[in-house]
Amino acid sequence: MHNVRRVPTSGVSQSVLENRKEQEKQQLAIYKDLENTFLEKRRQNEFTTGALESTTALLTLNPEYYSAWNFRREVLQHLFRQADENEQDSVRMQLLAEDITMTQQSMRTHPKVYWLWNHRRWCLHALPNPDNSLESGQKKWRKELALVDMMLDMDPRNFMGWNYRRFVIAELAAAMVPGQSTPFPVFLSKDSLKSEEKQNALQLAQDELQYTLRKIESNFSNFSAWHYRSKLLPRVWDAKQLSESDRGKERDQGRLKTYAEFELLQQAMYTDPNDQRCLQSLVEYKRRLLSLANPSLEKNKREELAKEMDSHLSRLINTDPLRRSRYEELRQSYMTLIDGSEAK
Repeated sequence: MHNVRRVPTSGVSQSVLENRKEQEKQQLAIYKDLENTFLEKRRQNEFTTGALESTTALLTLNPEYYSAWNFRREVLQHLFRQADENEQDSVRMQLLAEDITMTQQSMRTHPKVYWLWNHRRWCLHALPNPDNSLESGQKKWRKELALVDMMLDMDPRNFMGWNYRRFVIAELAAAMVPGQSTPFPVFLSKDSLKSEEKQNALQLAQDELQYTLRKIESNFSNFSAWHYRSKLLPRVWDAKQLSESDRGKERDQGRLKTYAEFELLQQAMYTDPNDQRCLQSLVEYKRRLLSLANPSLEKNKREELAKEMDSHLSRLINTDPLRRSRYEELRQSYMTLIDGSEAK
């Protein structure tokens, strides 16, 4: 997790170190026994509650054991089919609810283990919809969004959490606008949406923009929030059917009552100008804004952005010379964007 200080081991007595080694040896022996039990049940194709329990014990100690997750899903599917016909939904609901609880508990201590997030996705997709209504589907994903809020409060720059948030929001949008083959937020750019559906999806996107803003204002080096914001903005502008002139005013002045993007960047730059991660986020986001701005951005604004980005990159090169080539590539990419604007 970000910003968590490691506990130093220097100055620890020899007896304490020996006790730790002995404890680790005992824990390793327990782990190997659990692993052997799991491997034997998998070899025997044993799709029973006992096999399920063996994966639970193993994954509690090692949630990165992806083979155990794969076998666990096989066992669950077998148990679903094995239940009496009139009890299949209740059995499925109970088993999946237990797995959802298990992943949530593990995420508290292992928030960046991909397999936890992946299994949770599978569970949520496999949950039965009691009344097959859109409201039930939306309720499920809104409840899941509350968990994501909690995880990103614990670690606002957890990229796994941000990826999962985009997944949950996309599923929520799909429940709000059924029948869409195009994912959210891309479908906001389509003209075929019904008026009410578009307004609901647009409100969801604007809520997410406000969420990214809160996270950015609490930590300007949150690259995941900047990135998500850059994906939402052009779709929101498309949904509002803004002209190029209005898009420019939105970026420059926040005239349409959302945060002006250039003002936000300026605030970030002056709040913590020596934060390397913040500078990297700003450079990437400014490059994205330039790509969205062509050809409406005025020449003086392009030149101002170019000067600021050049300054950021020069400081990054000085503080992080090992990645000089990467920063030079970024410089070349935004110069290409600016030259393209001039050409047009």
